[in-house]
Amino acid sequence: MNIDYLIQLLTNRLNGLLLAKDQAFGAGDLERIVAVDAEILDVQNTITKLNLVSSIEKTAAVTPFNEKQVVQNGIDASFTLANLTDATACLALYDIEPYATDPFHEQKIETILEKMPLMDSSNVVEMYIKKATPDSPLSGAMVWDAAQQRGVDVRLMMALMELDSRFGTVGVAVATLNPGNVGNNDAGDTRTYDSWEEGVMAVAKWLDNHRIIEIVPEVPVTPIEETPVETPIETTPEVPVAPVEEIPVEVPIEETPPVLPVEVPVESPVVIPDASTDAPLGDTVVGVVKRKPRRKIA
Repeated sequence: MNIDYLIQLLTNRLNGLLLAKDQAFGAGDLERIVAVDAEILDVQNTITKLNLVSSIEKTAAVTPFNEKQVVQNGIDASFTLANLTDATACLALYDIEPYATDPFHEQKIETILEKMPLMDSSNVVEMYIKKATPDSPLSGAMVWDAAQQRGVDVRLMMALMELDSRFGTVGVAVATLNPGNVGNNDAGDTRTYDSWEEGVMAVAKWLDNHRIIEIVPEVPVTPIEETPVETPIETTPEVPVAPVEEIPVEVPIEETPPVLPVEVPVESPVVIPDASTDAPLGDTVVGVVKRKPRRKIA
């Protein structure tokens, strides 16, 4: 049978299942939604494999390689760094396994991400939401701001809310203002928020708390043994001290010059007769006569 014909049949089947899922969402039939999702996933996987086989045959027909070589080349190319930036690379940064009990939850999220374009602004987010669900109460600004505030991948946030509640339009999320069904489970437990902004932020917080952190093993550090280094102490050789010879020094003694005697004038009484007085001749008046000293010639 022609592969392209099988792909067309399965594509028609997939469209019917998607319509059935929408009806189940409208009725709130959770069990039916899970069952249809599982069948949708199987059909999508089969179509993907058939497309792969068809592309291998077409590639081999127009290249010098056979089918086996085409497959091998594709395997080798899958390990290049280019694939690290594909649409689903964000799944390697977060552990979303505990987010839902559905065993196919991660595969469904991956399928949504593969079809979701780049989200680089709140306007692009807004257009995507309104195109998928025109009556959604969520806005692009709500989702974009929450993702920026918590530093998480906005596309993964959107994929979780699209899968869980069609952006807040179906299921328990409508009454609880919880578009990501954070805290809502199959046992009937629910978590209600005061606004859609809080409900959107709850999804961002959940992703922020479930990042995959790569643990780098500690490398044991071998302590370096310090080898003591003996530094030789340099000793200064003793220099013999020669005895100091005492040299007598004669200091000339200056002689003090002789002191010459100095004659001091001596006052000698002189008797001078005074004729103007009435004193008798026998009386005398004593006066003082100064004599010049005589120089003594040495």
